[in-house]
Amino acid sequence: EPTELVLYEAYPFGASWAKATRTEFRLPFICQAAGGEFTDFVVHPSQLYLAAAAVLPRAETRSIALVFDLWGGELLKSCALFTSLLMAPALPLRPRLRADVSGAFLFCASSPTLVGTLDQAASRRAASPAEPLGFDAWHLGSEPHSGGGPAASASVLCVIDFLTGFQSYQSSLDASCFSLGSLASDPTQLLLGAHDGTVSVWHPPEPVRTRIRSLLEDVKKETVIQRMRDGGGNIEVFSPAELEEAVAMYWAVRLRRSIDWSSWGEHPGAESESGYQRAPSLLDATSPWPPPAGRSAAARGAAASDDVVEQARQGW
Repeated sequence: EPTELVLYEAYPFGASWAKATRTEFRLPFICQAAGGEFTDFVVHPSQLYLAAAAVLPRAETRSIALVFDLWGGELLKSCALFTSLLMAPALPLRPRLRADVSGAFLFCASSPTLVGTLDQAASRRAASPAEPLGFDAWHLGSEPHSGGGPAASASVLCVIDFLTGFQSYQSSLDASCFSLGSLASDPTQLLLGAHDGTVSVWHPPEPVRTRIRSLLEDVKKETVIQRMRDGGGNIEVFSPAELEEAVAMYWAVRLRRSIDWSSWGEHPGAESESGYQRAPSLLDATSPWPPPAGRSAAARGAAASDDVVEQARQGW
């Protein structure tokens, strides 16, 4: 079912294996009412949480990420994805999800879709409200393109701070598929596969890379100290399997207590200590970005011409 995920437990049964349902994860009914369905999921490196992505075609916030308790199935919190776009996607963006090996960030990328300017989208909707605004780039051959040139498609990539729900970074690019670096190589690498078959290697912004590396160093130091206390001796070089286990233990002992699920991803417009804007919480409001406090509609309209985002949208 597109609205349900199931965690199975496998165990030996005679000469073969058997499985039993361990945990079920369900998309909230309010999301199902908006035509929502899961599009991707990933087990967090802490082995404590399941992060899932979903698309809500009939909701104001149409792409979301949800975090569940991996072993209990409880929905802990959720947040909106792909906010403050500088393009007009033809269809709701279908997010895919990855977590870096340290567990510090969630990387979310949308499937390629036809795009245009926000003004073009508004004029097309007004001219023909019943006409579909586009289709997924995976199905470019299924419908004719009415424009004079080739159809433009793009993806959106955003990075969410897992501890707070802050959106740390967002960009538009060409990514039909993507993956993150492993503990055996460079854990801060971002590998993007384009629609034309090319693969490119990217690095996230420096604050994101620094955070991942710092967390892995903290994990190593904490593990070495604990082993010395237990009389197990020092570890000169961590194997990928040892570091993966150490990351899960560090989250269980240290970091899980730092997450405030009651406010995770909330208070849009507030800033984190690093200066990034928080990603809005998904089911709390119909508008993903409420008006800034203390500014009237007239004041916001007068300042629109000075808004670089508005200028970029008008000149797309």
